Order: sequence, then structure tokens, then C-alpha cells
Amino acid sequence: MEYASIPFNLSRDKNVHRLVVAREHESTHHGEALWDKKDGYYYKCVLTNDWAENEAVLINEYEDRGGFERNFDYMKNDFGWKILPFSKLNENLVYMIVGAITSNLYRGFLQFAVKVEKSLKDKIRLDTFFRQFMSVTCLIIAGEYQYLNTEIAYEKLI
Repeated sequence: MEYASIPFNLSRDKNVHRLVVAREHESTHHGEALWDKKDGYYYKCVLTNDWAENEAVLINEYEDRGGFERNFDYMKNDFGWKILPFSKLNENLVYMIVGAITSNLYRGFLQFAVKVEKSLKDKIRLDTFFRQFMSVTCLIIAGEYQYLNTEIAYEKLI
């Protein structure tokens, strides 16, 4: 992979930023998303104000940032971080810590469940997992698959 950095000034801005460009030949590219292809090379650009760090470190840091953003999206949508229930910061902090611990337990259980049940995906969202789990539970209890009973049980669960 080849790197280059150039000074870049946004219009009406006094500060000079750093535009870091990474280029990789298509024969060695690993197929990650968000890379632009042109003339047999894949390109990725990052605009930053960090002039001290190495270009390769900056590109990797910004690529890793997307994974962290997905973790926050996951916690907000599946574990109740979107709207916090309390008005005091300490109570919300405990709520968020318990939610994070629950998320880690769920992901550990999911890794175990994927090894046992091959039809499950290893990155399944909590809502989908509840629907699959309730359908299996209803299948065992009723002796046959009834989707209507699964929805009723799922609604009672929430």
C-alpha cells in the first residue's frame, strides 16, 4: 500500500488540514468497502488535523473507527442506550454498564449457540434472536410451528 499526505484548506477556513491518501493495487486489495477504484488502484482519503502521526497509522485508525460506531449503534438500538431511563448521571451510568455487561453475555451466548445450532448467524441482532428463540420455544411447547403463537409470545416478552 502506498501513502501520501498533502496540505488541504477548506474554503473559508483559516486552518490548513492534512489530506492523507492511501492507494492499493487491485491485485493485493482485500475487498474492504468504502474504497474507490480508479485505473487499477483502490483509493481511500482521510482529512485530519493531525500532522504528527504516520499515514498508515491514521488510515488504520479511521478504518477501526467504523467498528466502534457500529458498536454504539448496536447498544443504542438493542440494549436501550438511545433513551436513558433516569434523570441522574450516576443512575444512567449504572444502567449503561449493566447494558454493556448484558451485551457481552449475549454475544458470548450467541457464539456458543452458533456452535450448537448451525442455522444461527454469529452476528444476529437481539430482536431477530428473540423471534427465532420464541419460534423454537413454541415449536417445542406446541409440538408444531405456529407463527401466530410466536408473535403473541414475543409481544408479551417485550
